[in-house]
Amino acid sequence: MNEAEIVAAEKAAAANPQPDEIPPIEILNKIASRVDQLGSKTNEEVAALAISLARIIVEQLIGSSAEMPEQRLTQILQETMAAPQPAVGVYVNSSNLDFVSRQLEENSSSSGLKLAVDNSIAVGECRVEYESYDLISNIENQLDEIESHLAEIIDE
Repeated sequence: MNEAEIVAAEKAAAANPQPDEIPPIEILNKIASRVDQLGSKTNEEVAALAISLARIIVEQLIGSSAEMPEQRLTQILQETMAAPQPAVGVYVNSSNLDFVSRQLEENSSSSGLKLAVDNSIAVGECRVEYESYDLISNIENQLDEIESHLAEIIDE
């Protein structure tokens, strides 16, 4: 099995945690031992592996926190209410509807804001609609952007 296959398998495991999930420290130990075996690899291969490792760690941290979706939604809603341009609507997965509804009820500046269900949006994510654009919160897109930015920094 080559390094790319190992990284792909580890990403798949992180994205689909099982009830008998291996503790993150054991995953890190396995990855560290594989990194030690890379002595003859090029800097680019090691950098790519480091970026993949960083993403796996973040996915493990996010996946292990049951409160993360609600924290993310709370932060996004607070930023939406504080924005200079008023939002028109907020769209969430039906699993988050009650939580977001309570959050909006607690905020006096949310009057007139339309709240609707869009089950194409993942649990813990949302779409905020403004007059001229939509703001989409998607952790996978954010991780992709971070991964791309890290690759750019390493290439410099």
